[in-house]
Amino acid sequence: MTKYFISFGCYIQIEHDVIEVETQEEAYQYAYELAVEATNGWVGMHGFLDEDEVEEAVECGEDAEEFMCEAIENATEFWVEVYNPDEHDGYKVNESDW
Repeated sequence: MTKYFISFGCYIQIEHDVIEVETQEEAYQYAYELAVEATNGWVGMHGFLDEDEVEEAVECGEDAEEFMCEAIENATEFWVEVYNPDEHDGYKVNESDW
């Protein structure tokens, strides 16, 4: 098992965590899932994906759910690094076992 420092969220807020998983691919998958979840939490706030945008997309022939999913996915940001205490200590993190 390897410890990874992950960062995830969107342009509104980036969060950090330290996880321990078998592979870097697992760390990327977990960071992606957290980024989508965090970004989804901002829908309708701070000018991110408000009802007017969705209505406009529907009027232009797009499916509302598909439009929202694509917008959320496009706004997500996440990255993964092997945990290094010299570089990553000092960040506010929630250590978790995944």
